[in-house]
Amino acid sequence: MQVFRNISISRFFASVVFILVPTALICFFILWNANQYFSILKEQWFEQGVYVSLGLITGYFIHQFRLRFLPLFVVLVLILYTIYSGISEYAKGEFDGLFLSVRFLVFSWLFGTGYVMGWALQRIRFSALLLSGILLTISIILLSKTGEMTVYKLLSSLTPVALYSIYLIFTVENLRQTEDTSRSFWWRFSKRFILFLVVLLSAFACIIYLMLPHITMRVEEF
Repeated sequence: MQVFRNISISRFFASVVFILVPTALICFFILWNANQYFSILKEQWFEQGVYVSLGLITGYFIHQFRLRFLPLFVVLVLILYTIYSGISEYAKGEFDGLFLSVRFLVFSWLFGTGYVMGWALQRIRFSALLLSGILLTISIILLSKTGEMTVYKLLSSLTPVALYSIYLIFTVENLRQTEDTSRSFWWRFSKRFILFLVVLLSAFACIIYLMLPHITMRVEEF
């Protein structure tokens, strides 16, 4: 019961709005980007993004109750594996079974990935830094697979993830340090949040503007 008393509903909803929603959006963006270059994903980026988002909110919600990650994750894997095995056995027709199995396998991987991300953001202190680094690395790898490099492609692929990385680190630490979650919390945190976004976007725009000739030269050399 002590665990439930320590849980703040205001803090949870603030985390959903300021952490989970931006994280889900950046996952949608990365999946959309990946679908542009990998035909095996079959242009289903929105559906795949929903899978990750469901795992993200599930992992974040469950682990706010301070439950152990490993036993729950093992149970989740066993449930998903059981369903996956049952699909092939009970599906009508070989083609239907294969199609549903592949689709559920994609769901399982993406939901599981989102679950781990949600758990990390809830329970691991340096998760923002770790997650930002992973997503930025994935974006760079995707960019390297696109063939011809252009300045537009470079900036459009990496800018959203770079901005998200800085934003996530700032927001997670600020929410962790905020003790008061009364009604005034939303107003005070929203003001700080908006001010940070204005400063971040302005600084980033100035850096891109000043560095654009150098970036263009480097891209042409590449």
